[in-house]
Amino acid sequence: TVFRILQRKRIRYCREPIPKPRVKPQLYCLETPGLELQMDACYPFGRGRKLCCFDAIDDCSRWVFAKIYDRETAENAIAFVKELVKISPFRIQRLRVDNRYGKQLRAFCESIGIEVVTITAYTPSQNGKIERFHRTIKMGFFWGHCGFYDEPNFIQYKLNAWVYWYNTERKHGGYGMNRLTPRAKLAGALFNSLYIIPQSKVTLTLQSYRI
Repeated sequence: TVFRILQRKRIRYCREPIPKPRVKPQLYCLETPGLELQMDACYPFGRGRKLCCFDAIDDCSRWVFAKIYDRETAENAIAFVKELVKISPFRIQRLRVDNRYGKQLRAFCESIGIEVVTITAYTPSQNGKIERFHRTIKMGFFWGHCGFYDEPNFIQYKLNAWVYWYNTERKHGGYGMNRLTPRAKLAGALFNSLYIIPQSKVTLTLQSYRI
């Protein structure tokens, strides 16, 4: 055939491809803890094991929270947000998620005063910090300290200890972190916010959730 002849003679049968320039993602780091958290879930052992890890990371301080569930559903996402609100050291103003959790998660978050922002479909780069954390937690915790057949409660017990170490001792070299731990970055950011805000407006940082 014509195609085989052209292929044998190494002759292209169409125009030369026009390479598309790669657009480098714009790096950024918010300055206020709790202003935006990126949230997602992953299956560290694949979907063959009913074990899903929901996690969230603060854009400013890289403070994280993670919890094990059996499946990635809207109901489990809402349960995770409830736990996240209880344990978070700051007021959460906005969550950045993909659109797989539908209207249920958005309605719940709006009922407690949290804005929900959804990323564009098939663009994980818009949730880059949590995607990078997924690789860290898989390689640094699940694949090194957990077995495929371990009980979920036992994995959660070890995960709590690992997350505490991550938040208090692990130094970060990411954009805007300057080799600080999440706890150190969080303390510095909160101190700066209290120093900059006039005394009469300090109480605005102590808002509570509408639960």
